[in-house]
Amino acid sequence: LPISTQRQRRPRLLLVMGREGDGELNLDRELQSLEALAQRGRILLVPLRGEQSSPTRLCKRLAEEPGWDALIFLGHSTADAQAGGSLQLGDGNEITGESLEPSLRQAVDHGLQLVMLNSCSGVDLAHRCLRAGVAWVQCFREPVPSKAAALAFTTLLRAMEAGKLFSAALEEASHPLRLEGEGWTGAHALLSAYAHPEAKPFQLPEPRQRLQRRELLLL
Repeated sequence: LPISTQRQRRPRLLLVMGREGDGELNLDRELQSLEALAQRGRILLVPLRGEQSSPTRLCKRLAEEPGWDALIFLGHSTADAQAGGSLQLGDGNEITGESLEPSLRQAVDHGLQLVMLNSCSGVDLAHRCLRAGVAWVQCFREPVPSKAAALAFTTLLRAMEAGKLFSAALEEASHPLRLEGEGWTGAHALLSAYAHPEAKPFQLPEPRQRLQRRELLLL
C-alpha cells in the first residue's frame, strides 16, 4: 500500500496461542498487552486460543482477505531443520513450518510483513517464513525461560506502539534481558530478527487520530 494509506488504518494482527494449562505456560500477560492496544483502537486483534488454535483454523485465517500485517505466536515450539520446525497449538496439535508455508505465502500476498515467534528454538520456523516471502521474523534461536520471553514481548510491543521501527524496538526489547540474577543470563543473545533480502523497514501503521493530532501541532 502507499505509505499515506498504510499509515491511516489499524494494523491487523493475527494472534495464535499455544497449548496452555500444563502448569508451565501462562500467556495472560502477553494477551493483556495486546488486548489493551485493541481496546484503545490501536490495533485490530484476532486471537486463536484453545480449541480455536488448530492447524485447520490457522491456515484458514491466514488465507483470509484483507489480510494481516503481523502474525504473532505465543507458546512452545521445537526445532526441526527438515520439517521447518513446529508450533505446539492450543488444541494440542502441532503444525510444522513445511505444512504452514503455503498458507504463509497466501498471507504474504495479502500483506503479511511481520511474524513474531515468541517461543523457543524458532530458527527453522523463521527460515520457512522467509522462504514464504515474509519480510521480517522475530524469534529466539534456542530455548528461553518463559518469563524472559514474556518480558521481551511486552517491551517489544510497547516500543512498536510508540512508533519505533521494528529493528529499533527489538534492540530495546533486549535491554531488560541483559539483567543477571533472574535465571535467564544470556537470553538477550538469543533474541533475534531475520529479514528477507528485499525487506523494507517495518513500522506499525499509525491510527488516523494520532496523525491528525500531529498535523494540528505542525500548523
